[in-house]
Amino acid sequence: MSDDNTIPPEDDGVLDAQDTLESDDLEYDPLDAGIAPPEHWSPAEFFGNTAEEAHRGESLDQLLSEEEPDIDPDALGEEEEDELRGLDNELEDLDEELEGG
Repeated sequence: MSDDNTIPPEDDGVLDAQDTLESDDLEYDPLDAGIAPPEHWSPAEFFGNTAEEAHRGESLDQLLSEEEPDIDPDALGEEEEDELRGLDNELEDLDEELEGG
C-alpha cells in the first residue's frame, strides 16, 4: 500500500497554546480586559440617518453648530508670533552654519 491514501489528521478538539485561557498568572483573566471604545464619533450618531431626517434636512442652527471658524493667519497672537520669530532665527543660524562649514 502506498501512503497517498492516508487521511490527514483532523481537528482533535485540542486548543492551540495561544487560544487557551491558561496562564501562570492566577489573577490574569483575559475576559476582564474588555474592549477599548473608539475615540471618534460614529457616523450613526449624526443627523440624517433615518429617511425622515434625510427628507427633512438639518436646521440652520444644526448646520451652524457644526461649523468651525476659519483661522485668519494675519490674526496670530503675540505668543504665536514670538514662536515663529524664534523658529526663523533658528533657521537663519542653521543656514549660516551650513554655509560657513
